Amino acid sequence: MSDPAFVGTATLDQALEHAEAILRAAGVDARRVTRAGADGDVLAVAANPAELAGIRGCAEALRALGFRFVALELGSSEVSEGGLEGEGPSRARSGHRGVSGEPATRLT
Repeated sequence: MSDPAFVGTATLDQALEHAEAILRAAGVDARRVTRAGADGDVLAVAANPAELAGIRGCAEALRALGFRFVALELGSSEVSEGGLEGEGPSRARSGHRGVSGEPATRLT
């Protein structure tokens, strides 16, 4: 798996931390941001589907971090009708799929 070309000297951890900060500043309640995709070039955001508009509004800034695509992770066992379970964002890494094991849904 190749690493996406992150902007400047940002590491993957830094890119994910910046992504969390961008989403938080936009008022998006993202419980987890992860690297996904066969090439690791997808930023998967685990959030309630109601957050879609906010995530979409941040997509350009998130892609500028070096991710080719930004996706809303749907179908996660953590996503429920009332929102997401768990405590705050996590920067867990995954390979080819979202942390839930299901493909992320492409937004951009």
